[in-house]
This record gives sequence, structure tokens and C-alpha cells, in this order.
Amino acid sequence: MTVLNLKALRVSPRILFAGLIASLAIFMAAACSPPPEEEVPVRVEGATAATVNGEKIYVSDVELEAVARGLVPAGTKVKVGDTEYDTVL
Repeated sequence: MTVLNLKALRVSPRILFAGLIASLAIFMAAACSPPPEEEVPVRVEGATAATVNGEKIYVSDVELEAVARGLVPAGTKVKVGDTEYDTVL
């Protein structure tokens, strides 16, 4: 069994005080930093294809529905006047 030598662990008051002051300085420096900037949410209004009963139907919704119905492959832009656009709308 190992015996712990407590006398060897004694720290001089100067070193203890210096460590305490250094710790306080670090905490004070961290507390003085400016608050982090808040992210501002960006809202982008999509192009409205139609309004039905006061609810907007966006062009992106028409494109998603055209893909879901298998009228166009995914990633294809459906434009006003296309037969797929008129079919979905």
C-alpha cells in the first residue's frame, strides 16, 4: 500500500495566491467579452402561382407536385405555360 506524503503536496502561499489571481483574471476577461451576435433569419417569399381560398400556392409546390405525379423528372423547372404546369395547377 502506498502512503501519501502530505508534506510533499504543500503549496507555498505565494504560488497559491498567484494561481488564484491568474484564474480570476481569466474569468474576468471572459466575462468582459461582447455577447455573441444573433443570427437574423432570412425569409424569402417564393413566387406565387395562384391563390385559392386565400391560401397561396407557390411555383415550388407546383414543381414538387409535378415530380410526385411523375410528369417531370426531379430537378426539372416547370414554367408557366408548360402542359405539366397547367395540369398540376
